[in-house]
Amino acid sequence: MHRCFAFFKQEFVYQQISHGRTVHSKVHGLQIFDNVRVDLIAPAPLALPEKYRREMERLNYDVRVFESIEDYLKQDEVAGIW
Repeated sequence: MHRCFAFFKQEFVYQQISHGRTVHSKVHGLQIFDNVRVDLIAPAPLALPEKYRREMERLNYDVRVFESIEDYLKQDEVAGIW
């Protein structure tokens, strides 16, 4: 899997808005790409609604969830471009 945002193989999402048309559109818009990875980074009160996460998993996206930016940055697969 390529990890370059410029080629749309990985998507970095820092979720600040829990509900919104933008999130819904992005979830479905990414279907045109192969090997989509979505990194969701937010504390529980600001997390993406579960229905969107389930939809991304149904669409076979590689969905990873992190409670904080610190947790995200500690792991080995950090996006090269945000």
